[in-house]
Amino acid sequence: MNILNGKIVEIKQSGALLLVKIENNNTLFTSIIIEDSEQNKQLEIGKNVRFSFKETEVIISKTSELKISLQNQIHCKVTAIAIGELLAEIILNFNQQLITSLITANACNQLGLQVNDDVVALIKTNEINIRTND
Repeated sequence: MNILNGKIVEIKQSGALLLVKIENNNTLFTSIIIEDSEQNKQLEIGKNVRFSFKETEVIISKTSELKISLQNQIHCKVTAIAIGELLAEIILNFNQQLITSLITANACNQLGLQVNDDVVALIKTNEINIRTND
């Protein structure tokens, strides 16, 4: 599990849906929260939070300017690659923080990923979970 720290800078609500923007090292991460819970009621602008997303939910692109609906497009550098028979574990450096991506070995080979490559990590808004530091 990838876990990062950040501060909530914006919250938009529509019914039970929350769209939350979190700042981490001058980069915005966006999370959409669909379920209503006591934890979500503690979210407020200016609050420090931890947010997480699974390694299998980190998509990698070698193209930097993507015009797609994925809002979380994080510029990173590949720091390590471990290719297995079926899967490849890619370690990314994002502003001196490590993010792990788990993709198929075939996808890794098709992208021609190498250590020190500049890539974009893509994470869907509904895959980012937020927890308050309380």
